[in-house]
Amino acid sequence: MEVYVLNSTNHPHIVKLLGCCSEGTERLLVYEYVKGGTLRHRLKELNWYTRMRIARDTATVLEKLHLQSDPPIIHRDFKSDNILLSTNLSPKVSDFGIAKIAPAGDELTAATSETLGTYGYASPGIFRPLNATVMTDIYSFGVVLLEIITGKPAIDHSKEGDEHYLVHWRQVFFGADYVIKEQVLE
Repeated sequence: MEVYVLNSTNHPHIVKLLGCCSEGTERLLVYEYVKGGTLRHRLKELNWYTRMRIARDTATVLEKLHLQSDPPIIHRDFKSDNILLSTNLSPKVSDFGIAKIAPAGDELTAATSETLGTYGYASPGIFRPLNATVMTDIYSFGVVLLEIITGKPAIDHSKEGDEHYLVHWRQVFFGADYVIKEQVLE
């Protein structure tokens, strides 16, 4: 699937597949070398302008996969560890190993019964068997956006309770803010 996806999409912010080899049970994929590290590891050192450029450029990848590919491609593991940065901090989305092609006649879903994605990035119901949709990628992109905006990781093992997961922290943070605003309005 990864070979198919990478050969069928041409985008400046998708890692390029340079070659592949299959001999017996051995498989080898050769990618372009992207030596700037991952977004997750470099996030804290990036300025606001660079963060917003990375967010914009990675959004164009999802636009290409979901809206401009025929049939649409669902990444299913979109996360900051799978966004590689070049030396000039240009993002390259990688790891299409669990990507799915949407079935013919249904541009938005790819049936699956396996676990997909990474906990902390996957939408709440994704760890139950269901249909993967472009919305699963959009949810994951939302988590990446929260990481970019806050500078916090999706999962922080040093925190407990609602602060352990960025999405839960956001719900607590904005939930408290929402309650304060309602009290002021009354």
